[in-house]
Order: sequence, then C-alpha cells, then structure tokens
Amino acid sequence: MTHTDILIIGGGAAGLFALRGLKEKKVCIIEGNSKLGLKLLATGGGKCNFTNLYLAPDNFVCSNPHFMKSFLAKFGTYDFLDIIEAHNIPYEEVRSLEAVMPQLDFLYMTRVQKERFFNEEDYLRLKDSYILTPEKMAAGKPTMRVLHPLPRVNEISVKVDDDPRAAYFRQALNGKYMRMALILKLLKEAEEGKQMPPLGDVMVNELVCDNPRCISSVEQELDHIFVLTDREQQTYRCFYCEAQSK
Repeated sequence: MTHTDILIIGGGAAGLFALRGLKEKKVCIIEGNSKLGLKLLATGGGKCNFTNLYLAPDNFVCSNPHFMKSFLAKFGTYDFLDIIEAHNIPYEEVRSLEAVMPQLDFLYMTRVQKERFFNEEDYLRLKDSYILTPEKMAAGKPTMRVLHPLPRVNEISVKVDDDPRAAYFRQALNGKYMRMALILKLLKEAEEGKQMPPLGDVMVNELVCDNPRCISSVEQELDHIFVLTDREQQTYRCFYCEAQSK
C-alpha cells in the first residue's frame, strides 16, 4: 500500500461522508463490495432515514461516553441538516408513525430495547411510544406488510394479528424452515465426513476477549479461543467476534 494520510474502513454512506473536507489528504477506502456506495442502492425507493432530531450521548451504546459527548458537540444533527440544505437535497421531517403510514410498503417493527437505555426513567417514558394498533393500520396500504423478529413485548397489539398484512408469524415460520434446512445440511456434511477448513494456530483460555459484547464475555463457561490470523505480525483474533487481542 502506498503512503496514505487517512484509512477509511467501509465505503458505505458513513465512509463516503467521512471524505468530506479531506481534499488535501491522501485517503484510502477499504470496501468489501465491488464498488463504493453499493449499499446505498438498497434504500427504499431512493429514500432513507439519515438522522434523528434529538440526539444525546445517552442514546448511544459506547464504552467511552465522553467520546460521544465530544463528538456530538463538534457535529450534531443540525450541522448535518445544514449540509443537506446547502446542497439543495430535499428531505422530509417525520415525528410520528402515523405521518408516514400511508406511504409504506413494509413496516418492520421492533421492541423498545430496555438494555440500550442508561436509566430506567427514560425507558419507562418511551417504552409505549411506538405501539402498532388497528387504528394505525387503517391508514396503511392494502398491500403493506408488517414484519417483526419476535418475540414481541407490547409494540404490536394482538388485535393486529388477524390483519392479513401482519406477516410476522409467517416470517418466523420461514426462519424456522431455513434453520432446519441449514441443520440438515450440516448433518449431511458430517455424515459424509466433510471437515471444516483448518484454522491457524489456536490458543485456548490463554487470552481473554475484552469486547463486552462478545459471547465469551456473557457465557462464563465458554472457552476463550483465539486464532492466529497474521503470522508475521503474530496477530490473534477472537474466534467468536474477531476482536484483536491486545
């Protein structure tokens, strides 16, 4: 690799936006897809959700909350909107589900996740803010489909279940069939004696993954497995989450 001043991992929306203001720098973008910005084509009908009006450090899960405080102080929501408006890019501000319901082809519901709140007071204040009811469904297209990863808490009223547009039970059933097919494929390969490709040098319970979201940090009896991924640099990475050892 030739000399670069800045290395950007990922050429999606965030990576490309990071290029702004770097005209005088030599920048290298590493992207796994065949071209930059390819994921932007996946936005619905040319539209996408790009920010929220109310952002605070408490809205982010970060091991260093002081980083988010300094980041948002330097570049917040309205700084981004200033850039959008300076380039005459039209956008629509929406403050409720009802405002966009008539436009939706798909509505993907999820629960308000208590574990992502830093205090219970905010969770209790917001947990019932986005509940899908038959009254809200009445404004949707006849062809709209409602999805949900399940299980739900109270974010979809059980009265919506009989609506033909409610597809979340079929979604879960299809997921079950996919898992069954994958398990059968693995069992068949095991019967045929197929082996996984060999790993590099492996260390078991000699290193500890410091990624708090890694499954090895949650399941106490799980072995800590690290695999050698770069022999020259002697780099080991966690087998489960690929975090680099320190």
